[in-house]
Amino acid sequence: MKILIQSIFYREWLKTRFVFVISLVVVLSIMLYIMLDFAQSVRISGVTNIVRDIIINNTQPLITFKYIPTLLGLTLAICQFTPEMVDRRFRLTLHLPYKEHYVMAALLAYGVIVLTVVYIVGMLCALFLAKYLPMVVLNHIVFAIYPWLICGYITYAIVVALIIEPSWWRKISFVPLLLTFDFVMLLDCQPWAFVNSNILFVFAVIVAFLTPFYNMIRFKNGESR
Repeated sequence: MKILIQSIFYREWLKTRFVFVISLVVVLSIMLYIMLDFAQSVRISGVTNIVRDIIINNTQPLITFKYIPTLLGLTLAICQFTPEMVDRRFRLTLHLPYKEHYVMAALLAYGVIVLTVVYIVGMLCALFLAKYLPMVVLNHIVFAIYPWLICGYITYAIVVALIIEPSWWRKISFVPLLLTFDFVMLLDCQPWAFVNSNILFVFAVIVAFLTPFYNMIRFKNGESR
């Protein structure tokens, strides 16, 4: 099993290393822009006014980062699994000397690890806010951005399911589902709006990452309806 994971991870790294590097560059560039813009706002308006805007007016210092997790999940899924569907090479992947469920789990685990590393880098850069803002305000910001990160993971899983699904009408049916979910998760609402939705988030993530397994079985069995 260890050899399987290492070989799959290495192959996926060869396919997605450029996406990973570009993602890091994009995230670091955006966070640098946010840092410079926030520091300039502090110099002009003062920390007190910034805190008031965040708490009262729901101003989000990291708003520029809002759509990045979703775009990263979408891009990674396309770059990782689209080559597998060329000439239906994914079928060869599923015929490795291991159960196809283990292979699919390793592929998804690789994607989750890549997204997590990029997100962690972005959030570490965001720690510069702690230099200016009290903890209560930082909590306010955290509760505002964590739905964005969850949206990135779920977008990744659903797009993977869409790509490997053999039926075109089922592929199309995933699109409104994904767009509706992304729209809800990226709404401009109060940071605490989703605080009671953690169980629903966990359920949504589990369902999203189980879906590619179902589509993988359909692909392997040659189902097209």
